[in-house]
Amino acid sequence: MMLAPKTSIQEHLPNILKFLQQKLDPITTQKSHKFRKLFNKKTPERTIDHDQLVDDNQAVEFLENVLINASTVASHDAYDLMEPTNSLKENYPTKIKIAQFALDSLTENLSYEEELNKNGLQLDKMVNLKHLNEHLLTFNRDEFHSNNKALFELAANAKWCLLAVEEAEKRKERNMDSIKKFMRNYTSNITKPSKKSVEDLLKEMKDYKVKHGVGNKDYYESFKLQNEHADFEANVNRLEQAKIWDVVIEMVMRKDLPDEFEVSSEVVDLATRFRRFYEPLDIGNYYRHSKGDDTGKYMAVRPKRYKFTQRWYEHANVTGFESVCESNFVAEVEELIKEVIKPKNKTIEEVKKDYESIENKVKEWKSDEKISYEDVFWGESILSKLQEELTRK
Repeated sequence: MMLAPKTSIQEHLPNILKFLQQKLDPITTQKSHKFRKLFNKKTPERTIDHDQLVDDNQAVEFLENVLINASTVASHDAYDLMEPTNSLKENYPTKIKIAQFALDSLTENLSYEEELNKNGLQLDKMVNLKHLNEHLLTFNRDEFHSNNKALFELAANAKWCLLAVEEAEKRKERNMDSIKKFMRNYTSNITKPSKKSVEDLLKEMKDYKVKHGVGNKDYYESFKLQNEHADFEANVNRLEQAKIWDVVIEMVMRKDLPDEFEVSSEVVDLATRFRRFYEPLDIGNYYRHSKGDDTGKYMAVRPKRYKFTQRWYEHANVTGFESVCESNFVAEVEELIKEVIKPKNKTIEEVKKDYESIENKVKEWKSDEKISYEDVFWGESILSKLQEELTRK
């Protein structure tokens, strides 16, 4: 009853409670108490109060209200968690199971057209599932019903599942809008309260990178040394960005965002610039604290925020996957330096060969017109350090 709104049950609730009380406290007591036996006192009979009994219609109406509201709450929570209480596939007719009922409209599945038309789903008059509620939950639906008879002949559970799918998609759209707004206007909780955006943080990092591009140390080496206040601020900036993108990736993994989010040009561009500016700093921080001594190579524990954003870029540009890319190759260089200083798994000759391979890849990336030259850290300082170590050998 707690799941039903008060207004839906308050009319009959007093009588129901009285009725339940009578059930718990019987009108006549069959068993006598042992102390009453001692004094030969009979158990008193109570007079039935007929006004307290519940009318059949009242009971039915009350029960319906409670069950309907309880079901609504349960379904809402299930759909909110993206786990409908009824299995979507189990409630579809066989032919709809074959079609996989793609949310982007069945018209795209041309190979199923003939089979679906045989079973009453007319593709030329198909309604996108994103607008299904407007038809299934409206009284003015005669034309839609006549053109999509098979859909209305589905079992009630199947219809609810279809509606749940649509509601889930709407929730994903709302999540995407919220994420995009959040990226444009982010409240920093690490530094003094201020409104920033992902773009603002990127600009700050770009300025930091440019500033250290004219001195003896580039931004990678400066960040690892942490000798200046600007280096500290860059680290704070890095942590803020990491928090933002970790939330985004977590939502993607939970399928809380629509599929088009990962292919949105706006998102892919932002994610790519983030990866190119910040992953070298994550790598620098990793080796600065000698984390590799405990957890192994950086590439073995590479954060998902960089794996996912790299895949988005590769998908958008129709390129093959590269485990070593323009944003993380410095991690491989760090490992090669360690091998030169204290060999474990490679000979010097193998290190030299890997070094040449990395230099060739860097040349390829620099000549790639799709890669913004200014956004990438080309590893000048770390490559020079490796070359010096090799020269000593």
